Amino acid sequence: EGYTKEEFELLSLRTFMAGPSIKSTGMPLPLGRYWLWKVLAGSTERTQEESDARIPYSFLRVLDAACRTIVELEAAALSGQCCYGTEVNAGGKLYYTVNLCLQEEELLQHDEILEMADSLLSQYIAQFSQSSAATFLLECSSHAVGIKDDIEPLTAEEQKIKDWLTGGTTKTMKDVTNFMNDLCTAYTEYGAQYGDFFTRCVRVFLLPAFPPKFRCGVLKRLEGLLHLLTVEVEDDDALSQSLQTYLQIPGFRSVLSEGDAEWLDSLAGLFPKGCAFRPDMKFIQSLAICFLAGDLVQSATGSEDGHFHVARQRLEQFDSKLALDCIKLSLIVTTSRSKGGKTISRYVKSCIGLLNKTMNVSVPDLNDTGWSAVLDTLRSSAA
Repeated sequence: EGYTKEEFELLSLRTFMAGPSIKSTGMPLPLGRYWLWKVLAGSTERTQEESDARIPYSFLRVLDAACRTIVELEAAALSGQCCYGTEVNAGGKLYYTVNLCLQEEELLQHDEILEMADSLLSQYIAQFSQSSAATFLLECSSHAVGIKDDIEPLTAEEQKIKDWLTGGTTKTMKDVTNFMNDLCTAYTEYGAQYGDFFTRCVRVFLLPAFPPKFRCGVLKRLEGLLHLLTVEVEDDDALSQSLQTYLQIPGFRSVLSEGDAEWLDSLAGLFPKGCAFRPDMKFIQSLAICFLAGDLVQSATGSEDGHFHVARQRLEQFDSKLALDCIKLSLIVTTSRSKGGKTISRYVKSCIGLLNKTMNVSVPDLNDTGWSAVLDTLRSSAA
């Protein structure tokens, strides 16, 4: 069934022949690897009289058909009946799926489309490796090719000032930062009220395959609203499974021992000592506790001089109760290593147990003597 030009027309899929997803794809049709997913980031052409009208029903049907086709392709790929889905990188697929959030607000009221998109989102997040993150960044920058940075060329001095303001980042980093800011703006203005799909899309930028710059950027943009990142339908088991995707890169390693100072400082800064915070922030609290506890373990067992002192200082500026949970978690994880099991799973389950007060461990008074005892325990347990 077709549609006439007068009834409906896609305005922009931004599928340029020079784009990275078009060249040498090896696909049977010259449409690029992501042509079907790009429909999710499409838009409609409207006349001036139609500019304030409701989103065309025909466009909703196209989005619905695209989502159903992608779901079927992914299911066929998992069963081995079709290889197309496996030939397309999860990073690009995730990027265009997240773009659904930037469609007109009315779209977010269509549960069937969002349910299909949410299932795709979960699948792509589970596959999101470092190569996926690189593809995500590349597709985002390619998708923004029509956006001009400046109307007029900058002088050398003006460019120098601009680079200083933006940190001298590349065009790709700037494009992704702009996309992240657009997503967070839409989320805070209206998106948070439309179920869990939008929330999970915003949480994409907290995935560990992304550089700390983006993860810290999300925390800063959503300052004061981070409780919204706790998805209501996630019980403890679902939260545990979800948290593990933010603590480990698929097929790579745990990121708990990365020790990235910018990221750790950002997490600690969310709950400063003496500052009241909302009780419904279980997702971001758990994330902060796991990362800071992981850094404490690494600082105690690693060879870098002064690392434990820095980790201690960070926790001393952290909320007292949560800092205590970080220390308890580090002790629980290191002393239970002999019992086997995956380290990430132990971190997450023990963290949730501490927050729920169903698990506990004794900790000495946190003076100099107490901190020395913590250090000795962590080192002896890791030996």
